[in-house]
Amino acid sequence: MALSGCKKNDAKVFGFGEGGIEIPYEASMVGSETCGLCHKDHVGWQLSSHMALTGRAVTTNNAHLWFSDEDLARPSRRPVSDVRRGPRYHRSDEEVFLVNGHDSSRARVDAVFGSGVHGFTPVELNSMTSVRELSVSFLAAPGVWFATPGQQNQRQSLGHDMPPEDATRCITCHATAAVWRQDTLDVEASAFGVQCERCHGPGSAHVEAMVRRREDPKIFNPASLNSKQQVEFCGQCHRKTLDLDPKQVIADAAETARHAGAALMLSACFRASPAESAINCTDCHNPHRNIADSDPFNATCLSCHGDPRSDHTDTANDASANCVQCHMRKSTGLGHIEFTSHWIRNPAQQEIGQGPVRQEYLTHLDSVYQDALLDEDLGPMSRSDLLLRSAQARALLVSTPLSGPEPTELLEAALSLDPRYWAKLEIAAEFSDVGRSDRAIQILQEMIQNRPGDNDAYEQLAGLYRTNNDSRAEMIELEWSQSIPGDRRLGNLLMSQGRHAEAAAHFRRALQIDPSAAAAQAQLGNLSRMRGDFAAAVEHYRLAVDNEPEYVDAYVRLGQTLAVQGHEFDAIDQFRRALQVDSTFAAAHTELGMTLARRGDYDEASGHLLAALAADSTSSRAHWGMGRVREFQGRLRQAVRHYRASAEIRANPEVFSRLAWILATVDDEDLRDGNEAVRLARQVAEMTRYKDPTVLSVLAAAFAAVEAFDSSRAIARRALTIVGADSTAAGRRLRVRLESYVQQNAR
Repeated sequence: MALSGCKKNDAKVFGFGEGGIEIPYEASMVGSETCGLCHKDHVGWQLSSHMALTGRAVTTNNAHLWFSDEDLARPSRRPVSDVRRGPRYHRSDEEVFLVNGHDSSRARVDAVFGSGVHGFTPVELNSMTSVRELSVSFLAAPGVWFATPGQQNQRQSLGHDMPPEDATRCITCHATAAVWRQDTLDVEASAFGVQCERCHGPGSAHVEAMVRRREDPKIFNPASLNSKQQVEFCGQCHRKTLDLDPKQVIADAAETARHAGAALMLSACFRASPAESAINCTDCHNPHRNIADSDPFNATCLSCHGDPRSDHTDTANDASANCVQCHMRKSTGLGHIEFTSHWIRNPAQQEIGQGPVRQEYLTHLDSVYQDALLDEDLGPMSRSDLLLRSAQARALLVSTPLSGPEPTELLEAALSLDPRYWAKLEIAAEFSDVGRSDRAIQILQEMIQNRPGDNDAYEQLAGLYRTNNDSRAEMIELEWSQSIPGDRRLGNLLMSQGRHAEAAAHFRRALQIDPSAAAAQAQLGNLSRMRGDFAAAVEHYRLAVDNEPEYVDAYVRLGQTLAVQGHEFDAIDQFRRALQVDSTFAAAHTELGMTLARRGDYDEASGHLLAALAADSTSSRAHWGMGRVREFQGRLRQAVRHYRASAEIRANPEVFSRLAWILATVDDEDLRDGNEAVRLARQVAEMTRYKDPTVLSVLAAAFAAVEAFDSSRAIARRALTIVGADSTAAGRRLRVRLESYVQQNAR
């Protein structure tokens, strides 16, 4: 049975044979179940690991694991610019589909890629080289469907069809073997996820050798590779240095931290060590198990750095310190997922944007790209990517140019291989950066001619014309507006340049073609609000939500404008409508919380503001609102914490003013800080040019807190002259406060 019944002869194990690891024996796939007959513990650990779960076929028997009724009902978080009825997943008795709510088109779900720990992306598979990455993915925390990374502005509503070269690589990182029968996936013969044979090779020869008790086990073991080869082997899926963009490396972008293998290869303790003894993946990680606290992270470091105290002159670090915490910093990307960077560095030498360190890394990267280009098995797109990256690295090394091809030669070579759309955009940008704007313009014009429905080339070409003071900028913007009526990016560009009349004409052009264009109505509302015409803004926003009832951003804008007009009950209703569409929409929770707080409903306001911060902890306005609520509730220590958080994210005079007031007047001596109150109040006074009497009253209080009574009295008197004869209730209260400072300080 072991010799004949366990083989999956139709399944070719990825990564072995032609173009991969060459094994000196004939073998076919047997499957992890067969491996488990002898290696029960290892197979048990591995099959429950994240690697084994990183790709799974979706069938009628297991679809509920990702697409249960509860999961399908979870909120969908789409970009605020996406006002279409967004695609949603639907499960039938036989299949799962992503259905476009706008025109009912659909895409079949054949597999999910991603372990589910952080999230997953469903895909449609039609052959080894035909993969559609669907436009809606799942984010485990906070449990929402969201736009697949890289597809936020995708015009293809159901997803991105990968080029064949990318599709093949994608499947081989999420499966061990996949078999098609006339372009239909044979799930039974395939093996998804990283199973035993994806790393050890096809196992039939090993099974036969063990049954016949032969000395040669006939199995591949990655441990037989030297250290650098092991990292390269893992880098098939965890990426290699050659997969990194030099600009990302210099900027230390989050994308670098996401790819562990590529980042490790940048580390000095990898690059500067002999191939046999360099740090490698298995020094720290057991490939059969998930990461655990018991993994030998510190022990690996200490195997070379035996006495940490001798390497840390400014601290008393010893062998009990956490090496990873300081030398492998964390970064956030892809839906706020946190990654540990495997680029091991001295914290004091983390910045690489300038100086000799920059030169060192760029030179290293270029040598990696050039070496990789020698591989005759490279596909045209991979070769084009490497040529582009080498050109970028060489262009950034202008002070110490390298021998060999010039950046423009490499760019032309990359362009000749018909690269991806985004790569052509980068090639055009590089030509511009090296002084060849004429070539960049030619490339972008050709891209627009071939794909007039995509806005990236229009935006880049218009920006290039304006940078060169070329009158053709307006012509290309008009063409852009006619080709993509109402395009939000063009409208935002015109608005950012203060060209409001042209922006309005752009959006009206879209309404002439499609009177129900909700995004165009909302943008006209924004323009009306900017010029102070709130009545017109309200009318446009109402038309937007009437035409597109799921347009959450328009509900929030409508609510904000109504609140400014004093219609708070109607505003609250609009914010609640937004939350009916998307219960996690941070802006709606924030504005509802702020409005409820103004009405004195602090308990409900607190709940919404906390929900806003759970969805987006970087919201300055939500922290500001939470500070106001806690201040009104008398919980001043919490109020100060939220005000500080708001101020760190975005400078806001009102936040500075409230924070200064609390620090100057609070009874709690541990919380009171007169010096900081003076500093903050001065900042606000300067922002308002010492003309706001309320701000000046805060500054007077701050001066009094540090017993600078002369300054306090002078500021209070200045504020009194501004208040004048204001007979409103607020004016009378402010006058009483200011007079108290004048009288108190005079005693």
